[in-house]
Amino acid sequence: MKGFTLAELMGVIVILGILAVIITTTIDRNIVNSRIQTCKSQEENLIQAAQMYVTDHANELGVLPNVGGEKHITIAMLRGDSGSGYEENNYIADDMENPMTGKAYNPSTYVEITLNEDGTGQTENPKNYHYEVVYVDETECPNE
Repeated sequence: MKGFTLAELMGVIVILGILAVIITTTIDRNIVNSRIQTCKSQEENLIQAAQMYVTDHANELGVLPNVGGEKHITIAMLRGDSGSGYEENNYIADDMENPMTGKAYNPSTYVEITLNEDGTGQTENPKNYHYEVVYVDETECPNE
């Protein structure tokens, strides 16, 4: 007799099915992890853009917070969206996409600036501040 028995064929099919599930799960996890890493990298870019904004506008009253206070710099301000009152700004690309959704970031998402509690009292230096991206829509980027 030539050929394979039904049991042998079924065994091969089951093994191939198990391998397919393992490979699919691994690939999916890698895609999600790469999106998370891209999101974290873009958070760093947003923080750097906010630091540049603060440096460029440091002479304006109220750009930096006082002790115990906080200031918000929105995506719309950094991008210079029309109608935002900050059209001259261009600190981030207009087409910056959220890697988790594939859509543009919510313009109300902001970088929160707070004064570091180092006791120096130096409020003029933008480096003495803590910058953190705050998402209006929680699905924009996971907090890990």
